[in-house]
Amino acid sequence: MDRGPAGTGIEATYLAREVPLNCKRAQGIRIEDVYFPDTPSVPATLRARQLGNRYELTKDLGATISAVSLTKAEYDCLRVASQRRLIRDRYRHTVTKELPAGKPKYPADVDVFRGALEGLVWITVGFGTTGQRDRFTPPDYCGQKVAGEAFLAEHALAATSYKDIARQLGRMGYLRLGQDT
Repeated sequence: MDRGPAGTGIEATYLAREVPLNCKRAQGIRIEDVYFPDTPSVPATLRARQLGNRYELTKDLGATISAVSLTKAEYDCLRVASQRRLIRDRYRHTVTKELPAGKPKYPADVDVFRGALEGLVWITVGFGTTGQRDRFTPPDYCGQKVAGEAFLAEHALAATSYKDIARQLGRMGYLRLGQDT
């Protein structure tokens, strides 16, 4: 199960103003999430995920998430059972900040959404402690911090398109990024 860029679950997610240059030159990892049930008005608590060549099924139990590995054949069987899906390319990145105490480095995931959400890009920065997260000043390529925005929850995004959320993103100052990202 993916616990975020730092592996701690302590993170902050920002809408991207641009894709960091090193990500444009890198090979991303394709992620496809398929959510169940297939009905958008019903909260999704079950997810089948392809992360590169790894496959898993996760169940949101409220306070915890349970995961089990799948074979490709098992994933392929589940995949066709729902159209509620989210496709993105993930690029690993390191955010380096100039500070008086040196150059701290923070691991980050840059997610470039594909398909119906083409043009949406966000950057999730991972931290070792909540104090690091709270003191962090994002680089210029990061825009609005997104926390608690229901329309940006992954299970909600899997049932929508960029066109459907464009107005809400615009209110947050987000400008759609080009398809060459």
